[in-house]
Amino acid sequence: MEELMSITVKEKEHWKERIAQKIERAITELLEKSDPRYMEQVSLQAREKAIEALGGTQLLSDLNALSEQEDAVQKEIENTQQKLADLAKRVGIKPVARYYGSRDNIETWEKAVATRQAISERELLSKDALGQQVLKLRGEQEALLDTVWLSTSPLQIRELWKNVTELVSGELPELQKKVLSTSPPSGHAKGTSDQSGSRD
Repeated sequence: MEELMSITVKEKEHWKERIAQKIERAITELLEKSDPRYMEQVSLQAREKAIEALGGTQLLSDLNALSEQEDAVQKEIENTQQKLADLAKRVGIKPVARYYGSRDNIETWEKAVATRQAISERELLSKDALGQQVLKLRGEQEALLDTVWLSTSPLQIRELWKNVTELVSGELPELQKKVLSTSPPSGHAKGTSDQSGSRD
């Protein structure tokens, strides 16, 4: 039997990206066919649940009210500052560049919301058939690097991966099940390692 050529790390990365793009297209087509606004609605619901879970609902309401007041006050401040600047210009003073304060606190809050929103979004998606399909495809995407490497790995590595996955998470992604159901590439059946490069 003719031995298959080894696949380099770069080639494996290439195929990982190509397959990921194919899965992403499948998700997009699935949503466009079933409900184009589905993910937008899930995202909004997930954000609301995340804010509630973090205890920020009332604080955000207060902040929005304060922001409206701030906008009105800021407009008055800017008008007054402009009048003062106009007086200064009359005596030849050049305008000074303006700088605004840091938004570190809001950015920190938004990071917390985004983290919790991802959890809430997954919970919402798991509750209906369309969402479950999206989660399944995303799971295949997330596992792609391992899937591509498994496809060119020896039998011992395949068996080890299967046993560890079943131990810690209980179920393999569908693509990995298909890979593990096929014979290892020629030259890898007895554990010959891929010498073309090491995985990060």
